Amino acid sequence: MKREQQDVNEVDRWRREDASPWCGQSSHEWQHFIIWSRAGVLILNFSIEVPLAGPSKARLLVLHCDSTWKTDVRFSPDLSFGSSGLRCRMDGCILDIFAEGWRIELDDSGFVSGHMHFVPVARPLVARNRAIVDRARLHWVMYPLVRVHGELWLNGTRHVLDGDPVYHDHNWGRFDWGEDFGWEWGILMPDAAGAAIVFSALTCKTHMTRRLQQIFVWSKYRHFWTARGPEIRSSHHGALVPDQVETIPAVFALVSPPARHPPPLRLDFAAAGEGRKLEVQCELRRRARILVPTSAGPTSTMVLEECIGEAKGRISIEGRPVDVTGRCVFEFLGRDRSDC
Repeated sequence: MKREQQDVNEVDRWRREDASPWCGQSSHEWQHFIIWSRAGVLILNFSIEVPLAGPSKARLLVLHCDSTWKTDVRFSPDLSFGSSGLRCRMDGCILDIFAEGWRIELDDSGFVSGHMHFVPVARPLVARNRAIVDRARLHWVMYPLVRVHGELWLNGTRHVLDGDPVYHDHNWGRFDWGEDFGWEWGILMPDAAGAAIVFSALTCKTHMTRRLQQIFVWSKYRHFWTARGPEIRSSHHGALVPDQVETIPAVFALVSPPARHPPPLRLDFAAAGEGRKLEVQCELRRRARILVPTSAGPTSTMVLEECIGEAKGRISIEGRPVDVTGRCVFEFLGRDRSDC
């Protein structure tokens, strides 16, 4: 397998934008990694917020799910960046960005530690100035097909990473959590090498209105189709209500109300256009609830639901059907608002 030649450090460096006083909006930026290893699914999220007043806020979110969730949130008072935006250090953990990929070092202060080297095996997709609400804009870079090598220590047990599949995206923009927007987003990583399917919908906060809906499809390491708007049909079925829901930060579990609108148990997607068809069914199995503070008040939060499951479906290209099965991760932002 030959990797597509590309310079990651020219596309994916930290932007570190200032807040926007004239629009009254903070600046947000995050680097997101999803690793499917034999030890389970590991999610790493490095994020920074530049508020209208006061110092920048940095957070490293670590989620691991095998049979159960285990989580760690590190708020970093010692945030530092390299002058070129290619190195970020948060609370003893380092994210380096190189021409050929990324390197992450996690210290041993949490339940996960280790070192990982990530290399993309397909070209990225880049989107700029996507309107999410009013004057708020979001930019993103998406690498759906990445491989990782290195080692992890999970609760004291060593795990070797040897080409395990990874999804990565990088998002930045000026907005405030709690504004009238939300999203539904998911990545299906089929068992077949070189394939990936990403579902993306920008919505209002209640998810009653879909402002933008897209499905991105990769095959043989190449992006070959983006289905949009009227080409797509989607539906939700049931409710994912396990006996216990992991809540992050954990202290909020004591005071936050149960979700009024939990994530669906199953999602169905279909798309057709230009001699191509797609039908996918995603069964969600496990769920974690992340509460994100908003600017509406000291106890006001937006809810981000992180869900893990399995998917199956079929893609047809000019009448040639290909069955796909694999694991999936979905996010739902804004379905519930919790005022603790």
